[in-house]
Parts: sequence; C-alpha cells; structure tokens
Amino acid sequence: METLIEVLSPGTGGLPENGVDGGGAIYTAWDIDDEAQFTAVMPDRHDGGPIGIKLEALGTSLKRHQWRLRLSKAGIQVAETYATFVGYGVEANETIEAFSGSAGLDGGDTLTFSLKRVNAPSDEDPAGILIYGIRFYAGTSVEAISECSGRLGKIVDGVLIRFNDAEQKHVSQTEVVVFVNDLIRELSQRRIFRRSVWIDLEDGQSSVSLDGFGADVLDLVSMSYQENQDGHMWNMQGVNDLWEVEKFRNVYGPPRWYHVLNGVVEFAPKAKSGGRLGAIVAIQPAETDCERGTLPTPNAYDQIYTYYCLRECHGRDWTATGARDQWSRYNEMYESELSKLMGMSVGNYRRMLGSRNIRYFRG
Repeated sequence: METLIEVLSPGTGGLPENGVDGGGAIYTAWDIDDEAQFTAVMPDRHDGGPIGIKLEALGTSLKRHQWRLRLSKAGIQVAETYATFVGYGVEANETIEAFSGSAGLDGGDTLTFSLKRVNAPSDEDPAGILIYGIRFYAGTSVEAISECSGRLGKIVDGVLIRFNDAEQKHVSQTEVVVFVNDLIRELSQRRIFRRSVWIDLEDGQSSVSLDGFGADVLDLVSMSYQENQDGHMWNMQGVNDLWEVEKFRNVYGPPRWYHVLNGVVEFAPKAKSGGRLGAIVAIQPAETDCERGTLPTPNAYDQIYTYYCLRECHGRDWTATGARDQWSRYNEMYESELSKLMGMSVGNYRRMLGSRNIRYFRG
C-alpha cells in the first residue's frame, strides 16, 4: 500500500520551497538543512514488513545527497534512518526504510515523519534536490474487499472489516459510499473546504453575485479589496445587517464592508475606480464514487470517514447487542477527528483544503 503525502509542515530546519518546472509539474526544492514534517496512517492490515517513504527525486548527475528520516508515534521518536543517494540528472525513485517491522505500531496509528536533507559523506550535490512526490509505503496482508479504487476503497475495506462484515451481509459497499458522501456534505456545511478567488470590478460597481465566485461556492469566509492604481489591499468586514452596507454606499474611500443576501454580495463604498475583490470562499466539493476513489481532505484525516461510517452502521439498528455503546464509541472518535480537521481549516493559519499538490504552510 502506498499513500501520497499531500501536506508538508515546518520542521526545525529551513522549509523547502515550492516551484514549478518547465513542464508545469510542481516540486519542492530541498537545500541542505531543509526539513519538513508530514503524517501518515498505519494500515489496518499491515503485513508486519518494513514501512517507509518513497521520494520522486531529481538530483545533479553523479552528485550525492543524503536524507535523515525520523519516525514518531504519539510525539515519541521510535526510529531514525540516514540514506544516501546518487543523482542521475533525471527524476528517480528513492526509497527510505523508516521501520523494519510492526512491533509497537497498530492499525490506525497516526505516524509522524520528519524528513531533513543533511550533508552527504562526499561529492555533495551543490544544487537543490527537487522532490516531485513523497509516498508512505506499508505492506498489507489481505486483498481488497470492495471494488472501490483509491483512498475510498481503503476506507470501505476498513469499515467492513471493523464492522465484521467482510461478506457485506449487513452493510454493503454502496451504503458505505453513501455514508462517505453524507460526511463530505456535512463537512461542507461546516465550511471546511475553501479556496481563494479574485473577481475584477467595474467602475462604480457595488454588488456581485455569489455565483460569480464559482458555482460550487456556499459562502464567503473573508474578503478584501485591491485598488487598481497602487495595488493596495484593504481588509473588508462582513456585517449582519444590509443597512450597515447601504449607509456607507456613497461615502469616500475603497470598499470596506460587505453583506451576503439571497446569493448577492453587496459591498460599500462603491468601487469608484474598479479594482478587484479577493475572497476566501467555502465550497461544496464533488461527491466521490468507486471509480474515482478520491476524497477532498488530506490523507492524514482518512480516519474521520472510517469512524463516521462505523457510527452510522451501528446506528442503523438500536436493538442489536451493543449497538448504542458502539455508536457512542465511534461518535466520540469521529468528534475527535472532526475537531482536528476544524482546527486545520479555521485555525490561526486558515489553511485551505482542496488542492492535491504537495504544499506547505509557514507558521
């Protein structure tokens, strides 16, 4: 099993920089002492073999580069590995084994990795090492149960195994997929999924349709105005009463207040000299299905789907033995994962979920 790492967070060293090559592919460039952390979830059916990461790396031909990989569980470091590679001048796969077995690691554990570029023993590559992808790998001992692909298939399998219904006598693959899409809609209503949007304004404009920010937009999270002449940015304040917008409609200055009513964003004062609006918007992602198997959240949060689905499975029949206790148990686990996800999307850094590219967030 391999899982693509989609989010990098700062380590103790310098943070690798994002870039785009001539072909439009996104990479992170790692200089010596650059360091980043990321998380992965231990598979439920781990076969007891090695776990680690695979890098899609590009280094200077015949020059060396070295990595230090640390593995932690629940804040405690359990392993440290150094691996040296020779560049080929083209993209190549580099495998770093982080742990040789499964002792002390359980299915569902969230593992934290810290990857750092360190000095090579000799022939150090003077250029930045370009990383086009990072994948967590761990062997699994049981073939897939469901017909769903990608991350969705792993979640469906995990739910059916934990519910002790691999033969789908009580809960079907289709029902689990329905539960997953129910959760995606619920997370959307909680304004979890966001993106940034810019809209150009005409001289004297004082309103814009919410649909103008995108057909999948549910609401505005925040908005700002940028002037045409000097590019200065002004933060705008959302107000609850349209009258607060109307009374400032014709005063002097840039747009500073806005109100959303019946799908229309009214703002004041008017944009007398054009400019543009910048907004963070809450969106409704497309539903998933077995053919695509994709999900709108980072891989590290896949457990929230498993816990939500198991809660729904146990809640279908309150007369079943232990159903209420199991519902309460998985509901508590779901709420815990939800709190983490809410903190990621609406916390101090206002991180946006939705992009599938590797990216980082500075603290």
